[in-house]
Amino acid sequence: MCDTETGLSQYNFKCLVTFTTDMINDLVLILIGIGLLLFIFGLVKYVSAGGDEDKVKEAKSFIIFGIIALFVMFSVWGLVNLLSDTFFPRGILAPQFK
Repeated sequence: MCDTETGLSQYNFKCLVTFTTDMINDLVLILIGIGLLLFIFGLVKYVSAGGDEDKVKEAKSFIIFGIIALFVMFSVWGLVNLLSDTFFPRGILAPQFK
């Protein structure tokens, strides 16, 4: 809900875009954290593999998935930022790190 100057709540397009942008911001931050955890987990598994080929292969897959997740989420964050700046140059902020 967006509060107007009168204290009443109203729904309009700006409120919808602001709400959607805030939700995307939170989702992107969560997914970036998950991607970072996958990457770090893969590094730990790689270091602790001790030369075992199966464990090294599994660790490399975690590292690759973590890097792909980070790349995709930073790309989504950039795309949302670009679209927000293009269509709403003043007033609605793109996802930002808090």
